[in-house]
Amino acid sequence: MSLEPFGSTLLVALPDDVLTIVTRSLSPRDICNLALCCRSLHDLVASEKIWLTQCDMVGIVPHHELIQWRNAVSSYKALCSFLFTVKPLMGIWVHQNPELGNVVYVMPGFVSVVGCRIIPQELGPLGIEDGPILWAPVFEIFCDFDGSTAFYLHGREKGSDYLYPGSVKSIDLHCNVLLLEVETRPRRNEVRLLQSRSFVHYSEKDVSKRHVGRTSSGLSRSQRVYSQFEASVAFSRLGFSDRRSLLEVITGSS
Repeated sequence: MSLEPFGSTLLVALPDDVLTIVTRSLSPRDICNLALCCRSLHDLVASEKIWLTQCDMVGIVPHHELIQWRNAVSSYKALCSFLFTVKPLMGIWVHQNPELGNVVYVMPGFVSVVGCRIIPQELGPLGIEDGPILWAPVFEIFCDFDGSTAFYLHGREKGSDYLYPGSVKSIDLHCNVLLLEVETRPRRNEVRLLQSRSFVHYSEKDVSKRHVGRTSSGLSRSQRVYSQFEASVAFSRLGFSDRRSLLEVITGSS
């Protein structure tokens, strides 16, 4: 008896609607592994219907919005890759003292997810359920054409809104800490001016004496590190108050 009807040809012969139902029980990883079995299955699982179903199963945005998002990406497979990447971020993130504004809610944007800071306010006459919520965007992760992520930090400067490019690291499915860091990048001309101003009138010996003789009294920890190395300090090495102040300056928070 021939075993061919029970092989890959069985899946290929299934109607599209039935195949879509079957693949609902598979994860995106399983579907990608299925595509490695043979050429016919590779072409089969490239179907847009299959990956649209996978996007639906993620549950971040409703079906009709997925169809709109599809216009901005190369395929539903690319969109599915993005949705699975950002899914662990969705929802409410609470830090210490949420009544002070340490609450970030990550929700869908348009072909993106947006992290918004909830601004504390007094309870209005409409109550909690019907009263408006004040919020301000903190960061946004866009879906690129190929499904990769593009991170931008929202901020304000001189009364205008700005987007600062950044990066997002791999997100663990069970992560419970949302870490937002800011790294300063001095301009090239500023670096040259700093070097000329600090070292042009001093010999190498004098410079070393100058560093040793500088006092650190009255300076914060981050300022002492900066004075020692004459370079920008990594965000992770700043004190808690300095890190919070820097984030508030960048994001325009009061």
